[in-house]
Amino acid sequence: YFRPQNDVVLEAGNRYTYTVKVNATGLTLEGCTIGGWADGGSESGDAEELDYIYDESTNTYIVYSADGLLLWAEAVQKDKSTNCTLAADIDLTGKEWTPICTKSSKAYTGILDGDGHTITGLTINQSSMRYVGLIGYLDSNGKVQNLTLENVNITGDYYVGGVVGFNNSGTVTVCKISGNVSGSSKVGGVVGQNSGTVTACTAYNSIYGKNYVGGAVGENSGTVTACIATGNVKGEKDWVGGVVGYNRTSGTVTASYHALGSVSGEKYVGGVVGNDSGIVTTCYWSDSPDNDGDMATKV
Repeated sequence: YFRPQNDVVLEAGNRYTYTVKVNATGLTLEGCTIGGWADGGSESGDAEELDYIYDESTNTYIVYSADGLLLWAEAVQKDKSTNCTLAADIDLTGKEWTPICTKSSKAYTGILDGDGHTITGLTINQSSMRYVGLIGYLDSNGKVQNLTLENVNITGDYYVGGVVGFNNSGTVTVCKISGNVSGSSKVGGVVGQNSGTVTACTAYNSIYGKNYVGGAVGENSGTVTACIATGNVKGEKDWVGGVVGYNRTSGTVTASYHALGSVSGEKYVGGVVGNDSGIVTTCYWSDSPDNDGDMATKV
């Protein structure tokens, strides 16, 4: 497939010729010439769907379809810094997704930019797997941004998040997610375990886990800023929060809130944070949590 980098205006009555050079690393375009019109004939039928375009100069897959997204996921297995930009809404309904990068030694370091588009129907059913999410393990320089996930159904074991399972030192910004996320421990609507930054994200989720369960982040030792969580957050045991389940000593939670849903667990349950050892400022919840044990935070 070829798509010009700049807008091309084709005028009636002219014939345009593009010269494309094939080399070892890809295709290059060497300008165009304009000549007189010649009848090239015609064909009928539906145009073939464009799955993706690969931009070698930026190591980026520009994705147009579900198959294109899956091909990007395959490329990441070879190069963990391969970027992806969505050029259209993507429907993954009926397709089983394998989380991108599920080991700390092979963490994702590229940029996934939704560019304002939506991925619908993300499904992961891996109850015995750790590091589960659209991205399993996000490392330094890794980013997920400007992305909406609708109607997700995600199940994992430890480190389970709608967008990222484990955010080691990466960035998750302006992401929205709706659906169901469940796991055993360190389960969050956006990120399961966060040691990086999570900013301006919204989770309209139903979240379930045993402990370290949060509407946005299960366990936080990084920064959570301007995040909103709605929906029910349920933990079987301890450290359950409307926004963050457990905020550790190095963690900060700022300008975030939980609303329009219940927060329940056995012990250390809070409307914003279940248990706080760090800093929580300018946060609130709209309803009192269902707490059968101790209230860990009053923000």
